[in-house]
Amino acid sequence: TPVADQTAPSPVAAPPVVETVSDDENPAPAPAPQAAVDPFAAEGLLGDFSETPLQGFGSMASSKFEYNGSVMAPMKIVTAQFGQQWGGCPATSPVSITSQKV
Repeated sequence: TPVADQTAPSPVAAPPVVETVSDDENPAPAPAPQAAVDPFAAEGLLGDFSETPLQGFGSMASSKFEYNGSVMAPMKIVTAQFGQQWGGCPATSPVSITSQKV
């Protein structure tokens, strides 16, 4: 009787059968997207609410942030320039704890 080689790799399973579909077939048309439904409006929970900005917030696009009378603006830098700004933190204190448990 033949003896099986114990070091030989086990046989590989056959690959799964793949079904292909022709691009020439006419696919069913996609369903028309439904309009989004606001659940609050559908339940009558909005009352007389309207989509108007609150007073005082309409001119926010033109407003500037000021500090001590100076207009502040974000720095326009790339990521590499931002990374160069990082430094050490003197308030940290590295700690090393050794454990006797294994």
